Amino acid sequence: MYSIVSTAIIHGIQSVPISVEADVSDGLPVFEMVGFLASEVQEAKERVRTALKNCGFALPPKHITINFTPANIRKSGSGFDLPVAVAVLTAFGYIRQEMVREYFVAGEVGLNGKVQPVNGILPMVAEAKERGMKKCMVPWENAGEAALVSDMQVFAVKNLADAVNILNGNGEYFDTPYNIEEMQTGRILDFADVSGQELVKRACETAVSGMHNLLFVGPPGAGKTMIAERIPGILPSLNTKERMELSKIYSVCGLLEHKRGLMQERPFRAPHHTITPQGLAGGGAVPKPGEISLAHKGILFLDELTEFQRETLEILRQPMEEKKICIARLNASYEYPADFMLVAAMTKGLGFTQGEAASMIAAMGACNSLFVIVGSWLSDRVLGPRKALVVGNVVKAISFGLLAVPAFSLTQGRVFAVISLILMSLPIMGASNSSMTGLMYRSDDDGRRDAAFTIHNVANTITGMISPILVGFIGMSDYHLGFFLSALAALAYGLVILFTGKRFFGPIGEKPANPVSKEELKKALGLFFAVVLIVVAIILVTVKMGVMNFDGVLNIITTFSFVIPIIFLFKMYTNKNITKEEHSKMLPFVKIWCIQCVVAVTGVLLNTAMAVFIEAKVNRNFMGIEFAPATFTSIYNLIGLIVATAFVYIWGSTKFGKLKVTKKFLSCYRDNDRYIKKTLGDIENMFSREEVELLEKMLRTVQENMTQGE
Repeated sequence: MYSIVSTAIIHGIQSVPISVEADVSDGLPVFEMVGFLASEVQEAKERVRTALKNCGFALPPKHITINFTPANIRKSGSGFDLPVAVAVLTAFGYIRQEMVREYFVAGEVGLNGKVQPVNGILPMVAEAKERGMKKCMVPWENAGEAALVSDMQVFAVKNLADAVNILNGNGEYFDTPYNIEEMQTGRILDFADVSGQELVKRACETAVSGMHNLLFVGPPGAGKTMIAERIPGILPSLNTKERMELSKIYSVCGLLEHKRGLMQERPFRAPHHTITPQGLAGGGAVPKPGEISLAHKGILFLDELTEFQRETLEILRQPMEEKKICIARLNASYEYPADFMLVAAMTKGLGFTQGEAASMIAAMGACNSLFVIVGSWLSDRVLGPRKALVVGNVVKAISFGLLAVPAFSLTQGRVFAVISLILMSLPIMGASNSSMTGLMYRSDDDGRRDAAFTIHNVANTITGMISPILVGFIGMSDYHLGFFLSALAALAYGLVILFTGKRFFGPIGEKPANPVSKEELKKALGLFFAVVLIVVAIILVTVKMGVMNFDGVLNIITTFSFVIPIIFLFKMYTNKNITKEEHSKMLPFVKIWCIQCVVAVTGVLLNTAMAVFIEAKVNRNFMGIEFAPATFTSIYNLIGLIVATAFVYIWGSTKFGKLKVTKKFLSCYRDNDRYIKKTLGDIENMFSREEVELLEKMLRTVQENMTQGE
């Protein structure tokens, strides 16, 4: 006997009609299936044979041939099990053929005869209706989905016995009224939940009015994702055609909830940045719609846009223009709709929160101020002031250069930023600038030396006042360019000292004042690298274990910035070569040092806190010009310039500049002076006048070096 059953397969989101033919004849008992079948379809004969046996349908030993037409289309999926079972039962006479011709049949069958749900029922039933069919038989779980097609009688089956009863006219069709009110989803996210952000809301309304794509740029926690999630709430409602088209896509992917009926709300898809190109565009061994098709008539939200692979983003180019995507395979070409609104978000800068960035800058500034002792040690004992200036400016140029490199990924940008901040925190120059200024004048020329230091400090203050303004304006357009210019300036400074230092300074600052021995240098370097390795190892291990976090690392750095100078001062004070008189001179300077630490840290924190406050709370637009937050930190240097000038005048031109020193300092100075005079008196009796003058100059030089702490 011969029978034929109507079914279908999914091609893209469209349904292609397939006929399942069954023929039972005498001959060897073989169950054959032909018609360009995939492996899961070929396995259907074993599932169907076992399911029929377990349901009580005895099949005599006959030659069974199953053919799938048209033969040029590859058949895949598990939805052919039920049509094959119905075709075989019809061929054996369990079901009347005239009854089967009226039905569209699809479903998977288990070994116990239970009918399992399949994907893509909605487009298959819709296509069957277009072919003039009025009845369909589908798995019970897919009945609600099939009932979404109007004017189609849906018969839901749970097992093969139900299918036989229905096809023999003993079953009832699945009748569920389509109630649009019950199928509505819960409350949709709305802009009414967002306080403030009026400009962003207005931008979203403008973009949605023309379905224009949108890009959010801002620091973490600014509300980019929150705003994006609420954009579907201001889009117009889907019409019937759009709901059906969108529901077909979700049905093919197995994402349609039949209890909710047709898709009522516009989709919001937010794939992770690790998504593959195939996951975004669609495809696979058995092609299925990707995220851009699942976002059809809705929003495709790409958070952390810079983290997506370049080849993944390039896939969006053609679908955004043509509103569809074509996926070509060897045997067929699949077309999926892709009419979506692209909303992307990217982190401004390097992805650090405002608090993290402020903490990093403050820690770097504190380290720079407090570690200057280490730089001064390098300058005085290892490099010499001039070499320290060259090396220090080259290191600064490298640190600025790293920040001038555009970040090709967030991770690379963060790594470069951290390395750059570490390099900035290494004050290799120490007080070399001040040392060079002091060495240019004799110790007995206090007026000119004071004037030189005044010019030096005023120049630094003016530079500190102008730099934030220039860097702020450049950084608002391209902060990479700002760091590039800073790198050039630091490098130029170092090169000028390197190539013109001998011409302008002669031997001044060329060599360290108190050169360190090889043994001392080796010991110091060993101790330095040991400490660095231990600290880095502790940080890495604790971070890996989850014990240490970002704030913990900053706390360690800040703590060391206080501990190291204290240890340095303690070692100086306990040095065996320090005399009692030198001890008495050091103690007052400890108080001054503590005050300077507080002043330096307060200055750094004040600048950072001011920049954060100004960016968040102050209207920075003046006469149509927007000022960067860093610009306002120039006020700190401006006040310093005015106050410093006033203090220089008071110190040099009034009685306040002629303060009396303590008796302890005065007695030390007098003891030194008596010793020098006595020594000179003894020498005058032993040498000629010219030799005495030469020795006097030498002793004066020694005294000068002693007063400078060298």
